[in-house]
Amino acid sequence: METSLSPRRLMLRRAARHGGLLTGGAVVLLIALVAALGPLVTPYSPIAQDTLHTLSDPAWMATGSWAHPFGTDALGRDVLSRLIFGARTSLLIAFTASVIAAIIGTAIGMLGGYFGGRIDAFAVYLINVKLALPIILVALAVISITRSGVGVLIVILGLLTWDRYALVTRSLTQQLREREFVLAAHSAGASDAFIIVRELLPNLLDAVIVLITLEVAALILIEAALSFVGLGVPPPTPSWGSMIADGRSLMFFKPYLVMIPGIAIFVLVMAINLAGDGIRDVTTVR
Repeated sequence: METSLSPRRLMLRRAARHGGLLTGGAVVLLIALVAALGPLVTPYSPIAQDTLHTLSDPAWMATGSWAHPFGTDALGRDVLSRLIFGARTSLLIAFTASVIAAIIGTAIGMLGGYFGGRIDAFAVYLINVKLALPIILVALAVISITRSGVGVLIVILGLLTWDRYALVTRSLTQQLREREFVLAAHSAGASDAFIIVRELLPNLLDAVIVLITLEVAALILIEAALSFVGLGVPPPTPSWGSMIADGRSLMFFKPYLVMIPGIAIFVLVMAINLAGDGIRDVTTVR
């Protein structure tokens, strides 16, 4: 019986039976592993140009060659190599920005939910102000007047996506602060900082982890959109969004230049969403 198992073993059993979590997690792990080992598995440099082999067709086409399995772009750069290094860029930006947003949003949500009163009113005010700001438009405006770069992009996206963490953690903190273990800690003379860090935060981590997995997928799309319009990752650093932008003028003649990075974005975002939904289902107490 599942009810006789410890919470940890019950969670592991649910995870082993969850098809979406296993499938999405396997795909994400594979892409992350290939991206991490990029310099070891890529056949060419992602920025090296070969003007003698521009616009080579992929290997599955009649005129293609396995020398460039996914073909080359208009500058003779190997598409497979750029795709692998583009995965590194997308995952780095999305994951790091999600962690920054999680730290900011969790801190604001926990402080507002725990203390209430004016602190909570100020937290709600900050959340409402943030919700009124369109992420894409604000990111476009800020990046257009600052120096574009991976670090700048990470900071901007992290500062623009913390509101969901704040909303969720504030609501959960308001529920948890009335629980017996929190009241017992108060009775024992524990400080507010101790209760927040040692009692409340561990009980919020599952929800925060689920939000991080879902936000990573959203940030990958945002980063691709910004790179597509030329305000994301600066060249020659490969990015899936910039690969689509580079190939759009040739999409009717060489559609693989747009389809390959587009499919990569779709597969990675779908896999992350499957994994995130699976983590939510596994960690939910039924």
